[in-house]
Amino acid sequence: MSEKTKVTVQINGRDVTLVHDESDDYIQRIVLYLNNKIQALTKGGVKMNEAAELALTSITITDELFKAQKNYVAVKNEVKRLMDEYEELKRTNSLLNEQIEQLLSKVDQLEKDILKKDVQLSNANKNRT
Repeated sequence: MSEKTKVTVQINGRDVTLVHDESDDYIQRIVLYLNNKIQALTKGGVKMNEAAELALTSITITDELFKAQKNYVAVKNEVKRLMDEYEELKRTNSLLNEQIEQLLSKVDQLEKDILKKDVQLSNANKNRT
């Protein structure tokens, strides 16, 4: 288990102390993202109190999370479908390779039969003359 670290960050202009077990870079990226979301929400010129700003920002980020989860499930399902298709293609390829080998063997046997018939025909022609 990672060691917990305490860090003070500014969220929406207020100092907040966090205890975490992530890298400081990661925490700073999260705080930057959160502050950017708050700023984007308040740029419209609509005046609201801090609680409303944070609530709307939370809803926006939660919406992003839900959409990302939905997208993740869709991508996961598509990957599964592609993996199943890949496995089916591998099986088909294996069967086709077996058929090719069988056909090549037949061609080889037919070539030998033709050579044998040519020799027999040649010998029969020699015996006639």
